[in-house]
Amino acid sequence: MATVTLDQRVAAIEADIANIRTTMATKTDIADLKTVIAEKEAAQIRWLLGIMLAAAVTMGVAVFKTFM
Repeated sequence: MATVTLDQRVAAIEADIANIRTTMATKTDIADLKTVIAEKEAAQIRWLLGIMLAAAVTMGVAVFKTFM
């Protein structure tokens, strides 16, 4: 069985940490993601309000035609 030296273990850990650092999100990445999420949320709210307005107008027209 091969014996792993302390230097080899430290080198392997350093390589793992270097790999983690290259793939880790930065503060800028997180800020950009927050911006994208906020934009999508605003678009979803606008869509929902549009659907609600369309439904209200449709109901208003239906009531108007029924009673007028």
